[in-house]
Amino acid sequence: MSSIQFALAKIVTKQFAAMPELYKPKGLIKLNFALTFNFEKEQKLVGSTFKVNFTQKEASFLVLEVAAIFQIEENSWNELLTEDEKTIILPKPFAEHLGVWVVGTSRGVLHCKTEHSEFNQFILPAIDVRKLIEKDVIFSFKHKEDIESD
Repeated sequence: MSSIQFALAKIVTKQFAAMPELYKPKGLIKLNFALTFNFEKEQKLVGSTFKVNFTQKEASFLVLEVAAIFQIEENSWNELLTEDEKTIILPKPFAEHLGVWVVGTSRGVLHCKTEHSEFNQFILPAIDVRKLIEKDVIFSFKHKEDIESD
């Protein structure tokens, strides 16, 4: 496979919530995060979504979810599709690359959303995206005929 040609098409802040009443300045803070992918076949888009929760004693006091939407060039898209065009496969290194983009973008969104508040002290640490993606990302599309035959 040749190198995948793509461009960042859009950034979406899907969720942001700050609950200062749940935050205890001297309490232990845990970070829970997830990285997911979604696909839009007709427009040849791949979305990479990063969600992070800052919690204390199982209560989230700061929540951020950011999606980075990538436009995949047509030839590259076709290389990612299986022959029957029912499945797309993002090679692990490419999925990791998109994950790094959305995590870095989330870091900036978090700064902007918390600027001039007590929560601006919270910065996303370095996150090893390689550990969040264990293998190639495989997604199966539902074709109209598949839906009708279900």
